Amino acid sequence: MRIAALAALYLLLGQVGIRFGGNLDPISPFWPASGLAFAFVTLYGMRAWPGIVLGSAITCVLNGAPLWAATLVGIGSALSTLAAITMARRFCGFQTSLRSVPDTVGLVIPGAALGSCIASLIGTTAYFAAGMVSRDHFAGGLLSWWVGDALGVVLVAPFLLTFADRREPVAGSLPELLLLVLLAPAVTYAAFMDRPTPPEYPFSFIVFPVVVWAALRFGVRGAASANLVVGLIALLMTRAGRGEFAGQTLPPLVGVGLFALVLATTGLFLACATSQATSVQHAMHRAEVRHREQLERRVVERTAELRTLNAELESFSYSVAHDLRGPLRTIAGFSRMVIDDEGRSLSPDSLDLLERSERAAIRMGRIVDALLGLSRINRGEIHFEDFDLTKLAVETSREVAGQSETPIEWTIQPDLRTHADPRLVRVLLGNLFENAVKFSRGRPVARVEFGMIEQDGETRYFVSDNGVGFEAAFAGKLFKPFHRLHSQDEFEGEGIGLATVERIVRRHGGRIWAEGETDRGAVFFFTLASALTPEKPWSPVDPALL
Repeated sequence: MRIAALAALYLLLGQVGIRFGGNLDPISPFWPASGLAFAFVTLYGMRAWPGIVLGSAITCVLNGAPLWAATLVGIGSALSTLAAITMARRFCGFQTSLRSVPDTVGLVIPGAALGSCIASLIGTTAYFAAGMVSRDHFAGGLLSWWVGDALGVVLVAPFLLTFADRREPVAGSLPELLLLVLLAPAVTYAAFMDRPTPPEYPFSFIVFPVVVWAALRFGVRGAASANLVVGLIALLMTRAGRGEFAGQTLPPLVGVGLFALVLATTGLFLACATSQATSVQHAMHRAEVRHREQLERRVVERTAELRTLNAELESFSYSVAHDLRGPLRTIAGFSRMVIDDEGRSLSPDSLDLLERSERAAIRMGRIVDALLGLSRINRGEIHFEDFDLTKLAVETSREVAGQSETPIEWTIQPDLRTHADPRLVRVLLGNLFENAVKFSRGRPVARVEFGMIEQDGETRYFVSDNGVGFEAAFAGKLFKPFHRLHSQDEFEGEGIGLATVERIVRRHGGRIWAEGETDRGAVFFFTLASALTPEKPWSPVDPALL
Protein backbone atom coordinates (compact mmCIF):
# COMPACT_ATOMS: atom_id res chain seq x y z
CA MET A 1 0.00 0.00 0.00
CA ARG A 2 2.79 2.43 0.89
CA ILE A 3 4.67 1.58 -2.32
CA ALA A 4 1.58 2.30 -4.37
CA ALA A 5 0.89 5.53 -2.49
CA LEU A 6 4.47 6.70 -3.00
CA ALA A 7 4.32 5.82 -6.73
CA ALA A 8 1.07 7.74 -7.17
CA LEU A 9 2.29 10.81 -5.31
CA TYR A 10 5.63 10.69 -7.12
CA LEU A 11 3.79 10.60 -10.46
CA LEU A 12 1.64 13.56 -9.43
CA LEU A 13 4.57 15.72 -8.34
CA GLY A 14 6.59 14.53 -11.32
CA GLN A 15 3.99 16.04 -13.62
CA VAL A 16 4.31 19.29 -11.67
CA GLY A 17 8.08 19.20 -12.16
CA ILE A 18 7.73 18.58 -15.91
CA ARG A 19 5.65 21.74 -16.18
CA PHE A 20 8.64 23.74 -14.95
CA GLY A 21 10.92 22.32 -17.67
CA GLY A 22 9.52 24.39 -20.48
CA ASN A 23 11.63 24.18 -23.61
CA LEU A 24 14.94 23.33 -21.84
CA ASP A 25 15.15 19.72 -22.99
CA PRO A 26 13.08 17.14 -21.06
CA ILE A 27 14.94 17.90 -17.81
CA SER A 28 13.21 20.01 -15.15
CA PRO A 29 15.25 22.43 -13.01
CA PHE A 30 12.77 21.86 -10.18
CA TRP A 31 11.83 18.30 -9.28
CA PRO A 32 9.54 18.28 -6.18
CA ALA A 33 9.16 14.51 -6.43
CA SER A 34 12.74 14.09 -5.11
CA GLY A 35 11.75 15.88 -1.90
CA LEU A 36 8.67 13.66 -1.62
CA ALA A 37 10.81 10.54 -2.02
CA PHE A 38 13.33 11.74 0.57
CA ALA A 39 10.63 12.55 3.15
CA PHE A 40 8.59 9.37 2.48
CA VAL A 41 11.56 7.00 2.83
CA THR A 42 12.76 8.88 5.92
CA LEU A 43 9.38 8.47 7.61
CA TYR A 44 8.40 4.97 6.46
CA GLY A 45 11.67 3.17 5.82
CA MET A 46 13.93 2.02 2.99
CA ARG A 47 11.53 -0.69 1.80
CA ALA A 48 9.46 1.94 0.02
CA TRP A 49 12.11 2.31 -2.71
CA PRO A 50 10.13 0.38 -5.38
CA GLY A 51 7.54 3.17 -5.24
CA ILE A 52 10.24 5.63 -6.32
CA VAL A 53 11.32 3.43 -9.25
CA LEU A 54 7.73 2.89 -10.35
CA GLY A 55 6.62 6.52 -10.03
CA SER A 56 9.76 7.90 -11.69
CA ALA A 57 9.63 5.42 -14.57
CA ILE A 58 5.98 6.13 -15.34
CA THR A 59 6.66 9.88 -15.23
CA CYS A 60 9.54 9.55 -17.69
CA VAL A 61 7.47 7.37 -20.02
CA LEU A 62 4.74 9.99 -20.03
CA ASN A 63 7.47 12.54 -20.80
CA GLY A 64 8.41 10.63 -23.96
CA ALA A 65 11.30 8.48 -22.70
CA PRO A 66 11.63 4.85 -23.82
CA LEU A 67 10.88 2.21 -21.20
CA TRP A 68 14.50 1.13 -20.70
CA ALA A 69 15.65 4.74 -20.21
CA ALA A 70 12.73 5.45 -17.89
CA THR A 71 13.63 2.36 -15.84
CA LEU A 72 17.24 3.55 -15.55
CA VAL A 73 16.04 6.98 -14.44
CA GLY A 74 13.76 5.35 -11.83
CA ILE A 75 16.63 3.22 -10.51
CA GLY A 76 18.86 6.30 -10.35
CA SER A 77 16.21 8.24 -8.43
CA ALA A 78 15.81 5.39 -5.92
CA LEU A 79 19.58 4.98 -5.52
CA SER A 80 19.92 8.73 -5.06
CA THR A 81 17.30 8.81 -2.28
CA LEU A 82 18.61 5.71 -0.46
CA ALA A 83 22.24 6.87 -0.64
CA ALA A 84 21.32 10.39 0.51
CA ILE A 85 19.40 9.17 3.58
CA THR A 86 22.08 6.59 4.46
CA MET A 87 24.88 9.19 4.31
CA ALA A 88 22.83 11.75 6.23
CA ARG A 89 22.12 9.31 9.05
CA ARG A 90 25.60 7.83 9.23
CA PHE A 91 27.69 10.98 9.00
CA CYS A 92 25.33 13.60 10.47
CA GLY A 93 22.97 11.65 12.72
CA PHE A 94 20.02 12.92 10.68
CA GLN A 95 16.65 12.96 12.48
CA THR A 96 13.22 13.62 11.03
CA SER A 97 12.56 16.49 13.44
CA LEU A 98 15.11 18.86 11.82
CA ARG A 99 15.55 20.61 15.17
CA SER A 100 19.33 20.75 15.21
CA VAL A 101 22.06 22.05 12.92
CA PRO A 102 23.46 18.53 12.21
CA ASP A 103 19.99 17.58 10.88
CA THR A 104 20.11 20.47 8.42
CA VAL A 105 23.68 19.60 7.44
CA GLY A 106 22.55 16.03 6.75
CA LEU A 107 19.60 17.24 4.67
CA VAL A 108 21.56 19.78 2.61
CA ILE A 109 24.96 18.17 1.99
CA PRO A 110 24.47 14.36 1.82
CA GLY A 111 20.74 14.62 1.14
CA ALA A 112 20.55 17.33 -1.50
CA ALA A 113 24.07 18.03 -2.79
CA LEU A 114 25.65 14.56 -2.89
CA GLY A 115 22.57 12.40 -3.36
CA SER A 116 21.37 14.43 -6.32
CA CYS A 117 24.67 13.78 -8.11
CA ILE A 118 23.71 10.11 -8.49
CA ALA A 119 20.30 10.84 -9.96
CA SER A 120 21.59 13.56 -12.30
CA LEU A 121 24.45 11.42 -13.62
CA ILE A 122 22.36 8.29 -14.25
CA GLY A 123 19.33 10.21 -15.55
CA THR A 124 21.22 12.52 -17.91
CA THR A 125 23.25 9.61 -19.25
CA ALA A 126 20.10 7.58 -19.87
CA TYR A 127 18.43 10.52 -21.67
CA PHE A 128 21.60 11.07 -23.72
CA ALA A 129 21.70 7.41 -24.70
CA ALA A 130 18.02 7.60 -25.65
CA GLY A 131 18.69 10.66 -27.79
CA MET A 132 16.63 12.98 -25.62
CA VAL A 133 19.65 15.13 -24.67
CA SER A 134 22.20 16.29 -27.24
CA ARG A 135 25.94 16.25 -26.76
CA ASP A 136 26.05 20.04 -26.57
CA HIS A 137 23.43 20.10 -23.85
CA PHE A 138 24.82 17.20 -21.79
CA ALA A 139 26.72 19.40 -19.26
CA GLY A 140 23.78 21.76 -18.97
CA GLY A 141 21.48 18.78 -18.49
CA LEU A 142 23.64 17.48 -15.65
CA LEU A 143 23.50 20.87 -13.90
CA SER A 144 19.78 21.29 -14.50
CA TRP A 145 18.98 17.79 -13.22
CA TRP A 146 21.17 18.28 -10.14
CA VAL A 147 19.59 21.65 -9.36
CA GLY A 148 16.09 20.22 -9.81
CA ASP A 149 16.63 17.25 -7.48
CA ALA A 150 18.56 19.26 -4.88
CA LEU A 151 15.94 22.02 -4.91
CA GLY A 152 13.18 19.46 -4.50
CA VAL A 153 14.90 17.96 -1.44
CA VAL A 154 15.61 21.34 0.18
CA LEU A 155 12.19 22.88 -0.50
CA VAL A 156 9.73 19.97 -0.28
CA ALA A 157 11.31 17.47 2.16
CA PRO A 158 11.58 19.89 5.16
CA PHE A 159 7.97 21.02 4.61
CA LEU A 160 6.67 17.44 4.65
CA LEU A 161 8.90 16.30 7.53
CA THR A 162 8.07 19.20 9.85
CA PHE A 163 4.32 18.93 9.31
CA ALA A 164 4.49 15.17 9.81
CA ASP A 165 6.22 15.71 13.17
CA ARG A 166 3.46 16.40 15.68
CA ARG A 167 6.02 17.19 18.36
CA GLU A 168 7.05 20.35 16.54
CA PRO A 169 5.97 23.21 18.85
CA VAL A 170 3.70 25.95 17.58
CA ALA A 171 5.64 29.21 17.74
CA GLY A 172 4.72 32.83 17.20
CA SER A 173 1.33 34.48 17.44
CA LEU A 174 -1.65 34.18 15.11
CA PRO A 175 -1.66 37.87 14.00
CA GLU A 176 2.04 37.65 13.21
CA LEU A 177 1.46 34.42 11.25
CA LEU A 178 -1.30 36.03 9.20
CA LEU A 179 0.93 39.01 8.47
CA LEU A 180 3.73 36.67 7.34
CA VAL A 181 1.32 34.71 5.11
CA LEU A 182 0.33 37.96 3.40
CA LEU A 183 3.78 39.50 3.14
CA ALA A 184 5.75 36.46 1.87
CA PRO A 185 3.96 36.22 -1.53
CA ALA A 186 3.72 40.00 -1.86
CA VAL A 187 7.42 40.60 -1.22
CA THR A 188 8.43 37.75 -3.55
CA TYR A 189 6.18 39.07 -6.31
CA ALA A 190 7.66 42.55 -5.87
CA ALA A 191 11.20 41.15 -6.02
CA PHE A 192 10.62 39.30 -9.32
CA MET A 193 8.28 41.67 -11.15
CA ASP A 194 9.25 43.37 -14.42
CA ARG A 195 10.91 46.78 -14.29
CA PRO A 196 11.24 49.33 -17.11
CA THR A 197 15.01 49.67 -16.65
CA PRO A 198 17.59 47.14 -15.44
CA PRO A 199 17.86 47.45 -11.63
CA GLU A 200 21.08 48.75 -10.17
CA TYR A 201 20.77 46.40 -7.20
CA PRO A 202 19.51 42.77 -7.13
CA PHE A 203 15.93 43.13 -5.93
CA SER A 204 15.60 39.37 -5.48
CA PHE A 205 17.48 39.57 -2.19
CA ILE A 206 14.65 41.46 -0.47
CA VAL A 207 13.01 38.06 0.11
CA PHE A 208 15.75 37.11 2.58
CA PRO A 209 14.26 39.14 5.50
CA VAL A 210 10.96 37.29 5.02
CA VAL A 211 12.64 33.90 5.31
CA VAL A 212 14.75 35.09 8.26
CA TRP A 213 11.61 36.38 9.99
CA ALA A 214 9.84 33.06 9.48
CA ALA A 215 12.88 31.13 10.76
CA LEU A 216 13.35 33.23 13.90
CA ARG A 217 9.70 33.51 14.88
CA PHE A 218 8.16 30.24 13.66
CA GLY A 219 11.01 27.73 13.81
CA VAL A 220 11.83 25.04 11.25
CA ARG A 221 8.21 24.60 10.21
CA GLY A 222 7.86 28.32 9.50
CA ALA A 223 11.16 28.44 7.60
CA ALA A 224 10.24 25.38 5.51
CA SER A 225 6.85 26.88 4.64
CA ALA A 226 8.34 30.27 3.74
CA ASN A 227 11.05 28.59 1.64
CA LEU A 228 8.48 26.61 -0.32
CA VAL A 229 6.19 29.61 -0.95
CA VAL A 230 9.00 31.99 -1.92
CA GLY A 231 10.77 29.36 -4.03
CA LEU A 232 7.65 28.39 -5.99
CA ILE A 233 6.69 32.01 -6.70
CA ALA A 234 10.25 32.84 -7.76
CA LEU A 235 10.37 29.83 -10.09
CA LEU A 236 6.97 30.56 -11.61
CA MET A 237 7.75 34.24 -12.24
CA THR A 238 11.16 33.43 -13.72
CA ARG A 239 9.57 30.77 -15.95
CA ALA A 240 7.19 33.50 -17.13
CA GLY A 241 10.21 35.60 -18.12
CA ARG A 242 10.09 38.04 -15.22
CA GLY A 243 12.74 39.03 -12.73
CA GLU A 244 16.48 39.56 -12.96
CA PHE A 245 17.26 35.86 -13.55
CA ALA A 246 15.35 35.87 -16.87
CA GLY A 247 18.19 37.67 -18.66
CA GLN A 248 21.25 35.88 -17.25
CA THR A 249 23.73 33.65 -19.07
CA LEU A 250 22.61 30.53 -17.22
CA PRO A 251 19.23 29.09 -18.09
CA PRO A 252 16.78 31.24 -16.12
CA LEU A 253 15.26 28.42 -14.08
CA VAL A 254 18.70 27.03 -13.23
CA GLY A 255 19.83 30.45 -12.00
CA VAL A 256 16.76 31.04 -9.88
CA GLY A 257 17.00 27.44 -8.67
CA LEU A 258 20.51 28.05 -7.35
CA PHE A 259 19.26 31.25 -5.73
CA ALA A 260 16.39 29.35 -4.11
CA LEU A 261 18.84 26.71 -2.87
CA VAL A 262 20.95 29.34 -1.12
CA LEU A 263 17.86 31.04 0.28
CA ALA A 264 16.29 27.84 1.60
CA THR A 265 19.55 26.57 3.07
CA THR A 266 20.05 29.87 4.89
CA GLY A 267 16.53 29.77 6.34
CA LEU A 268 16.82 26.14 7.45
CA PHE A 269 20.19 26.64 9.14
CA LEU A 270 18.97 29.75 10.93
CA ALA A 271 15.74 28.03 12.03
CA CYS A 272 17.56 24.94 13.28
CA ALA A 273 20.12 27.00 15.18
CA THR A 274 17.32 29.04 16.76
CA SER A 275 15.29 25.91 17.54
CA GLN A 276 18.32 24.22 19.06
CA ALA A 277 19.11 27.25 21.21
CA THR A 278 15.46 27.46 22.28
CA SER A 279 15.43 23.76 23.16
CA VAL A 280 18.58 24.17 25.24
CA GLN A 281 17.07 27.21 26.95
CA HIS A 282 13.85 25.33 27.70
CA ALA A 283 15.81 22.34 28.97
CA MET A 284 17.85 24.61 31.23
CA HIS A 285 14.66 26.30 32.44
CA ARG A 286 13.03 22.94 33.19
CA ALA A 287 16.17 21.78 34.98
CA GLU A 288 16.25 25.04 36.93
CA VAL A 289 12.58 24.65 37.87
CA ARG A 290 13.15 21.06 38.98
CA HIS A 291 16.24 22.08 40.91
CA ARG A 292 14.37 24.98 42.54
CA GLU A 293 11.47 22.70 43.45
CA GLN A 294 13.88 20.19 44.96
CA LEU A 295 15.63 22.93 46.90
CA GLU A 296 12.33 24.35 48.11
CA ARG A 297 11.18 20.89 49.14
CA ARG A 298 14.46 20.29 50.96
CA VAL A 299 14.24 23.70 52.62
CA VAL A 300 10.70 22.92 53.79
CA GLU A 301 11.77 19.50 55.05
CA ARG A 302 14.89 20.83 56.77
CA THR A 303 12.94 23.75 58.22
CA ALA A 304 10.35 21.37 59.63
CA GLU A 305 13.11 19.20 61.05
CA LEU A 306 14.88 22.19 62.57
CA ARG A 307 11.66 23.48 64.07
CA THR A 308 10.97 20.09 65.57
CA LEU A 309 14.51 19.82 66.92
CA ASN A 310 14.44 23.37 68.28
CA ALA A 311 11.08 22.77 69.91
CA GLU A 312 12.32 19.53 71.46
CA LEU A 313 15.57 21.18 72.55
CA GLU A 314 13.80 24.17 74.08
CA SER A 315 11.28 21.88 75.75
CA PHE A 316 14.09 19.75 77.09
CA SER A 317 16.07 22.76 78.29
CA TYR A 318 13.00 24.27 79.94
CA SER A 319 12.05 20.99 81.59
CA VAL A 320 15.56 20.32 82.84
CA ALA A 321 15.97 23.86 84.13
CA HIS A 322 12.51 23.86 85.75
CA ASP A 323 13.05 20.46 87.37
CA LEU A 324 16.48 21.50 88.70
CA ARG A 325 15.19 24.49 90.63
CA GLY A 326 13.50 22.43 93.32
CA PRO A 327 16.49 20.18 94.16
CA LEU A 328 18.85 23.16 94.13
CA ARG A 329 16.68 25.07 96.55
CA THR A 330 16.53 21.99 98.73
CA ILE A 331 20.32 21.66 98.74
CA ALA A 332 20.81 25.35 99.52
CA GLY A 333 18.08 25.34 102.18
CA PHE A 334 19.26 22.19 103.94
CA SER A 335 22.87 23.41 103.86
CA ARG A 336 21.78 26.68 105.48
CA MET A 337 19.76 24.81 108.13
CA VAL A 338 22.71 22.61 109.08
CA ILE A 339 24.98 25.65 109.23
CA ASP A 340 22.56 27.55 111.44
CA ASP A 341 21.69 24.61 113.75
CA GLU A 342 24.90 22.64 113.92
CA GLY A 343 27.48 25.13 112.78
CA ARG A 344 29.05 25.57 116.20
CA SER A 345 29.64 21.85 116.65
CA LEU A 346 31.15 21.33 113.20
CA SER A 347 34.81 21.54 112.44
CA PRO A 348 35.98 24.54 110.40
CA ASP A 349 36.61 22.32 107.39
CA SER A 350 33.12 20.78 107.52
CA LEU A 351 31.54 24.19 107.94
CA ASP A 352 33.52 25.50 104.92
CA LEU A 353 32.33 22.58 102.80
CA LEU A 354 28.71 23.25 103.70
CA GLU A 355 29.05 26.94 102.92
CA ARG A 356 30.62 26.07 99.57
CA SER A 357 27.73 23.70 98.81
CA GLU A 358 25.24 26.43 99.63
CA ARG A 359 27.01 28.97 97.45
CA ALA A 360 27.30 26.48 94.58
CA ALA A 361 23.60 25.60 94.81
CA ILE A 362 22.65 29.28 94.85
CA ARG A 363 24.88 30.00 91.85
CA MET A 364 23.47 27.00 90.05
CA GLY A 365 20.01 28.32 90.75
CA ARG A 366 20.93 31.65 89.17
CA ILE A 367 22.26 29.82 86.11
CA VAL A 368 19.02 27.86 85.86
CA ASP A 369 17.02 31.08 86.14
CA ALA A 370 19.17 32.60 83.38
CA LEU A 371 18.60 29.57 81.17
CA LEU A 372 14.87 29.83 81.73
CA GLY A 373 15.00 33.50 80.79
CA LEU A 374 17.00 32.70 77.65
CA SER A 375 14.48 30.00 76.74
CA ARG A 376 11.58 32.41 77.17
CA ILE A 377 13.31 34.92 74.88
CA ASN A 378 13.73 32.28 72.18
CA ARG A 379 10.12 31.09 72.43
CA GLY A 380 8.20 34.25 73.10
CA GLU A 381 6.51 36.30 70.39
CA ILE A 382 7.84 39.72 69.45
CA HIS A 383 5.44 42.66 69.60
CA PHE A 384 6.82 45.61 67.63
CA GLU A 385 5.83 49.16 68.44
CA ASP A 386 7.24 52.68 68.30
CA PHE A 387 8.51 53.92 71.67
CA ASP A 388 10.86 56.39 73.32
CA LEU A 389 14.18 54.57 73.55
CA THR A 390 15.82 57.35 75.57
CA LYS A 391 13.14 57.12 78.27
CA LEU A 392 13.51 53.34 78.41
CA ALA A 393 17.29 53.64 78.70
CA VAL A 394 16.96 56.16 81.56
CA GLU A 395 14.57 53.89 83.46
CA THR A 396 16.87 50.90 82.96
CA SER A 397 19.90 52.88 84.10
CA ARG A 398 18.13 53.82 87.34
CA GLU A 399 17.34 50.16 88.04
CA VAL A 400 20.95 49.17 87.42
CA ALA A 401 22.33 52.06 89.48
CA GLY A 402 20.11 51.10 92.39
CA GLN A 403 21.75 47.66 92.57
CA SER A 404 25.35 48.91 92.42
CA GLU A 405 27.58 50.44 95.07
CA THR A 406 29.93 51.92 92.46
CA PRO A 407 29.47 55.63 91.60
CA ILE A 408 28.18 55.81 88.01
CA GLU A 409 28.30 58.67 85.55
CA TRP A 410 25.61 58.12 82.90
CA THR A 411 25.54 59.71 79.44
CA ILE A 412 22.38 58.92 77.48
CA GLN A 413 21.53 60.45 74.09
CA PRO A 414 18.14 62.20 74.03
CA ASP A 415 15.31 61.96 71.50
CA LEU A 416 16.01 58.38 70.54
CA ARG A 417 13.05 56.43 69.22
CA THR A 418 12.87 52.97 67.68
CA HIS A 419 10.44 50.34 66.44
CA ALA A 420 10.97 47.13 68.40
CA ASP A 421 9.69 45.06 71.32
CA PRO A 422 10.05 47.31 74.43
CA ARG A 423 10.09 44.34 76.79
CA LEU A 424 13.02 42.67 75.03
CA VAL A 425 14.88 45.95 74.51
CA ARG A 426 14.63 46.62 78.26
CA VAL A 427 16.24 43.21 78.92
CA LEU A 428 18.90 43.98 76.28
CA LEU A 429 19.84 47.36 77.77
CA GLY A 430 19.69 45.99 81.30
CA ASN A 431 22.24 43.29 80.52
CA LEU A 432 24.53 45.69 78.67
CA PHE A 433 24.33 48.31 81.44
CA GLU A 434 24.93 45.70 84.16
CA ASN A 435 27.85 44.34 82.18
CA ALA A 436 29.36 47.83 81.80
CA VAL A 437 28.94 48.66 85.52
CA LYS A 438 30.27 45.28 86.66
CA PHE A 439 33.47 45.48 84.63
CA SER A 440 34.00 49.12 85.62
CA ARG A 441 34.20 48.13 89.30
CA GLY A 442 37.39 49.40 90.84
CA ARG A 443 37.32 52.69 88.92
CA PRO A 444 36.75 55.83 90.99
CA VAL A 445 33.70 56.53 88.81
CA ALA A 446 32.12 54.13 86.34
CA ARG A 447 31.36 55.98 83.12
CA VAL A 448 28.63 54.41 80.97
CA GLU A 449 27.43 55.98 77.73
CA PHE A 450 24.49 55.00 75.53
CA GLY A 451 23.83 56.57 72.14
CA MET A 452 23.39 56.14 68.43
CA ILE A 453 25.52 56.83 65.35
CA GLU A 454 24.91 56.61 61.61
CA GLN A 455 27.65 54.72 59.83
CA ASP A 456 27.88 52.78 56.54
CA GLY A 457 24.22 53.47 55.85
CA GLU A 458 22.86 51.87 59.03
CA THR A 459 21.79 52.99 62.49
CA ARG A 460 24.12 51.67 65.19
CA TYR A 461 23.46 51.88 68.93
CA PHE A 462 26.33 51.60 71.36
CA VAL A 463 27.01 51.12 75.08
CA SER A 464 30.52 52.08 76.19
CA ASP A 465 32.29 51.93 79.55
CA ASN A 466 35.67 52.69 81.10
CA GLY A 467 36.13 49.24 82.62
CA VAL A 468 38.79 46.57 82.34
CA GLY A 469 38.05 45.90 78.65
CA PHE A 470 39.20 42.73 76.91
CA GLU A 471 41.65 41.51 74.32
CA ALA A 472 40.37 41.96 70.76
CA ALA A 473 41.26 38.35 69.89
CA PHE A 474 38.56 37.09 72.29
CA ALA A 475 35.74 39.34 71.02
CA GLY A 476 34.05 36.45 69.21
CA LYS A 477 33.57 34.48 72.46
CA LEU A 478 31.72 37.19 74.33
CA PHE A 479 28.25 36.24 73.10
CA LYS A 480 28.48 32.47 73.53
CA PRO A 481 26.69 30.99 76.57
CA PHE A 482 28.95 30.18 79.53
CA HIS A 483 32.04 31.67 77.86
CA ARG A 484 33.85 33.98 80.29
CA LEU A 485 36.99 36.06 79.81
CA HIS A 486 37.46 36.59 83.57
CA SER A 487 37.31 34.18 86.48
CA GLN A 488 34.37 33.94 88.90
CA ASP A 489 36.56 35.35 91.67
CA GLU A 490 37.31 38.51 89.67
CA PHE A 491 33.82 39.20 88.37
CA GLU A 492 30.75 37.19 89.31
CA GLY A 493 28.23 36.11 86.72
CA GLU A 494 26.75 33.13 84.94
CA GLY A 495 27.95 33.83 81.36
CA ILE A 496 24.38 34.12 80.04
CA GLY A 497 23.82 37.90 79.92
CA LEU A 498 25.59 38.69 76.65
CA ALA A 499 24.22 35.51 75.06
CA THR A 500 20.74 36.79 75.94
CA VAL A 501 21.58 40.16 74.39
CA GLU A 502 22.75 38.47 71.18
CA ARG A 503 19.51 36.45 70.94
CA ILE A 504 17.37 39.56 71.37
CA VAL A 505 19.29 41.50 68.72
CA ARG A 506 19.13 38.58 66.31
CA ARG A 507 15.37 38.19 66.80
CA HIS A 508 15.02 41.84 65.84
CA GLY A 509 16.92 41.22 62.59
CA GLY A 510 20.05 43.04 63.76
CA ARG A 511 23.59 42.19 64.72
CA ILE A 512 25.89 42.89 67.67
CA TRP A 513 29.64 43.12 68.07
CA ALA A 514 32.15 44.50 70.57
CA GLU A 515 35.37 46.47 70.47
CA GLY A 516 37.77 46.91 73.35
CA GLU A 517 41.29 46.99 74.75
CA THR A 518 42.67 45.73 78.02
CA ASP A 519 42.24 48.37 80.79
CA ARG A 520 40.84 50.85 78.25
CA GLY A 521 37.16 49.98 78.41
CA ALA A 522 34.82 48.37 75.92
CA VAL A 523 32.13 49.41 73.43
CA PHE A 524 29.22 47.19 72.44
CA PHE A 525 27.52 48.05 69.14
CA PHE A 526 24.17 46.65 68.00
CA THR A 527 21.62 47.32 65.30
CA LEU A 528 17.87 46.88 65.12
CA ALA A 529 16.26 46.28 61.75
CA SER A 530 13.53 48.90 62.29
CA ALA A 531 15.54 51.61 64.06
CA LEU A 532 14.35 55.22 63.72
CA THR A 533 16.82 58.09 63.39
CA PRO A 534 16.51 61.34 65.44
CA GLU A 535 16.11 64.51 63.44
CA LYS A 536 18.41 66.78 65.49
CA PRO A 537 21.88 66.62 67.09
CA TRP A 538 22.10 65.62 70.73
CA SER A 539 23.77 66.55 73.96
CA PRO A 540 24.07 64.27 77.02
CA VAL A 541 21.06 63.97 79.31
CA ASP A 542 21.35 63.54 83.04
CA PRO A 543 19.09 60.58 84.01
CA ALA A 544 18.28 62.33 87.27
CA LEU A 545 16.48 65.06 85.33
CA LEU A 546 14.04 62.66 83.65
